[in-house]
Amino acid sequence: MSFYRMPKMVTKQLTTIQRSFLWGGKLDEKKKAWVSWEKICRPKKEGGLGIKKLDAFNEALLAKWRSMWGRILLSKYGDSIMHNTRLRGSSNSMWWGDVLKALGEDTSDSWFMNSLSWRLGVGDRIQFWFDAWAEAEPLANRFPRIFSNSLQKSSVLANMGHWSRATIVVALVVLLFLAGTSSANLSNNFYSKKCPNVFRTVKSVVKSAVAKEPRIGASILRLFFHDCFVDGCDGSLLLDDTPSFQGEKTAAANNNSVRGFEVIDDIKSKVEKLCPRVVSCADILAIASRDSVVLLGGPFWKVKVGRRDSRTANFTAANTGVIPPPTSNLSNLITTFRNQGLSVRDMVALSGSHTIGKARCTSFRSRIYNESNIDRTFALARQRRCPRTNGTGDNNLAVLDFRTPNHFDNNYYKNLLIKRGLLHSDQVLFSGGSTDSLVRTYSQNNKAFDSDFVAAMIKMGNNKPLTGSQGEIRRNCRRVN
Repeated sequence: MSFYRMPKMVTKQLTTIQRSFLWGGKLDEKKKAWVSWEKICRPKKEGGLGIKKLDAFNEALLAKWRSMWGRILLSKYGDSIMHNTRLRGSSNSMWWGDVLKALGEDTSDSWFMNSLSWRLGVGDRIQFWFDAWAEAEPLANRFPRIFSNSLQKSSVLANMGHWSRATIVVALVVLLFLAGTSSANLSNNFYSKKCPNVFRTVKSVVKSAVAKEPRIGASILRLFFHDCFVDGCDGSLLLDDTPSFQGEKTAAANNNSVRGFEVIDDIKSKVEKLCPRVVSCADILAIASRDSVVLLGGPFWKVKVGRRDSRTANFTAANTGVIPPPTSNLSNLITTFRNQGLSVRDMVALSGSHTIGKARCTSFRSRIYNESNIDRTFALARQRRCPRTNGTGDNNLAVLDFRTPNHFDNNYYKNLLIKRGLLHSDQVLFSGGSTDSLVRTYSQNNKAFDSDFVAAMIKMGNNKPLTGSQGEIRRNCRRVN
């Protein structure tokens, strides 16, 4: 148990023997279990018998190799042993693979690392925003609105000013207060009395639009992404340019690319007749994105509402890489999503939205002609509709998921396994890097993908909302009141 991860079947059989012994049964007969095994395994001080859960005990024993024996492993395998990656090549260690699996470190969410407690010391090795030193989760996730405005995103605790235990407590109280004032008004039932039929109205318009053109569902979802990544989910992307105002629609990431505005306009028109000056464009976009996913076969989730609309836009941010381009490498993707308070797992799950929709030739031309990490047959097929010469066929389209382009599922990840990701930013998720294991997991388990996608969408949707008296409720989503 100290060297390899115990197979689930062996664990189950040994646990059965334990239970039978405890309740006086035999292998060929069953006795009534008067107390759940979960309670039996609790410590005695918590009312249990202190019997070890074999799977947890196995993982705890394996965990020692990550801690006290780390130096031995480092001397044998080098620096790579200390990172959340699996050893590859001819020297691949099945034993170390079991250690990483037990610790959860062949994914982006390690129970071992998440369970560590911090002794602050001088704070020179603790990432202020990204390490869970103050609460159960990193402060970047806990306070995404404040984090996005920070100019010291990569600083360690020691560089955040003079501090002591007392000042840390005060700082956290201030953070809690600021976070509470910015998002306290978001809820699932915000419109239950003010506009009870808003969800039904939004869905009816989206359903009609998707029936006419399935691609529009992906377009609406993409609108939501691009809106949320620039100063939060505030509907700023919906604003048109005017002689005295520059919106975000003509930024590099959006120009001749984002679409679906007419559907949002249609929804807003109907909602305004139903409940004038009540429902924001930002909320309409959030609800329509969820409905688009569901109508194309994806998972359902409850959308928190109560956002208000921005009176401004941020062309500069939208035009300077806040929205990750299709040429992004893995490091850039991780950083860009982290800057929005989203984890690596969130990033990989949200990338799965490319299971629907299409991309323009300009987005994948370089990949299909210049990259080696691509299936040749797949590349040749895309080249027929996307000429090598810039300016020729730039607006020609290709589906992002060649298997089921109009159905929201996990085939996107299956495509990556065989080097058939359309965009460079797609294929880097499975190219020998730290996200390979998550891609494999999602390709094999659609429920895991759905669950993580929903969690990431909710987290992204709660990013820096305008609430209370902030912003406004626009009458027309294309212009401020």
